[in-house]
Amino acid sequence: MPPKRLISAPNAAALLGTILILATSVLAAPKYKVLHAFGKGHDGGGLWASLAFDTKGNLYGTTSGGGTSGDGTVFELTPESNGTWSEKILHSFPASRDDGGGPFGTPIPGRRR
Repeated sequence: MPPKRLISAPNAAALLGTILILATSVLAAPKYKVLHAFGKGHDGGGLWASLAFDTKGNLYGTTSGGGTSGDGTVFELTPESNGTWSEKILHSFPASRDDGGGPFGTPIPGRRR
């Protein structure tokens, strides 16, 4: 009885192509750009969650620490025409049980009322 083939020739070629694509992408040097360095003044620190884009290309996020009371912030990063990004603190959580603090979630951009 002949041995069973685990991978047919067309599937083997597709698998080899996939491996080559993955190897090429792994070996390619990633390019990163720092949009904002946290830790200056009261702008927050401890970025844990993902960022969210709005329809204008602004980024929104939260920090679990920093801010005016050290309990985190909600921020917006806006792209400038010269390639830099500007930061605006939308909310700084106070050291109060009435307002929360230390967020670990991603904001959901929506329209303002």
